Amino acid sequence: MLIFELFPFGRRQFRFEILPLIEAARAMDPRPKIVSSVRDILVIKDKPGRNDEMIELAEAYFDVILVHGDPDFVTLDVTFPHARRLEGMLRYTGYVVDEDRLASASGEAGAGEVIVSAGGGGVGFSLLQAAIDARPGTSLRDATWRLLAGFNLPEDRFRALQRNLPPGMIAERARADFFTLLSNCRASISQGGYNTVMEVLASGAPAVIVPYAGLEESEQTLRARLLEKRGLVQVVEERTLTPDTLTAAIEAALTRPRPAAAGLDTGGTEASARIIAELARAG
Repeated sequence: MLIFELFPFGRRQFRFEILPLIEAARAMDPRPKIVSSVRDILVIKDKPGRNDEMIELAEAYFDVILVHGDPDFVTLDVTFPHARRLEGMLRYTGYVVDEDRLASASGEAGAGEVIVSAGGGGVGFSLLQAAIDARPGTSLRDATWRLLAGFNLPEDRFRALQRNLPPGMIAERARADFFTLLSNCRASISQGGYNTVMEVLASGAPAVIVPYAGLEESEQTLRARLLEKRGLVQVVEERTLTPDTLTAAIEAALTRPRPAAAGLDTGGTEASARIIAELARAG
């Protein structure tokens, strides 16, 4: 079996090596299954012909497309209209959650705190700064606020952040016990990456999401808005992020019952493994 993450729905710049690999696999006897693994929401393509190119590659080369989401929440055709042509190839797995990480969560780390996480990348500094400025206006002003910066945030910006923090705020790099912090915290403020959102929902923490919307990114915003419609999170769009809008969202999140991922299929880890095993046995 040959499994690709995202291609042909992304990773276009690697076509020069992926397509020869697929051709070589197709020439084998027996021929391996060729599978694409994608998230529930694709970045919407605004260049003419890009969707046509993706569907042609999918139909020509792939046997199965694993969609790591819940079709009762959002279907692939919402962001990829041609998905209707792939109906017989699509296998929805449910959302993938790191069950081992959740099961190993223990201890009191993060108890009573506000956890502000900017993901693992180099963006998110504006979210961290907005949180610093919003804190005095919230009902959680007396709680400890823990800011978690991604490891790709430049070191000079991270050190400047640490130096300028008021009392009661802590700035650290991302931590391995993130789910423990979420499970014990009074509120979570985060970007809207797939993995972060799944862990926030699993923790049940009152949640504010500020989805990253730079470049052509649309995935985080759409997922966050759909979750907000279900009453699971509060959303502040990046373009409207200010201390005041963040404060209002935090207070709104605190007035709601603690959210849960109830109604969302989060069995994607086991389902993905089962589907792959079935394909392998089928030969």
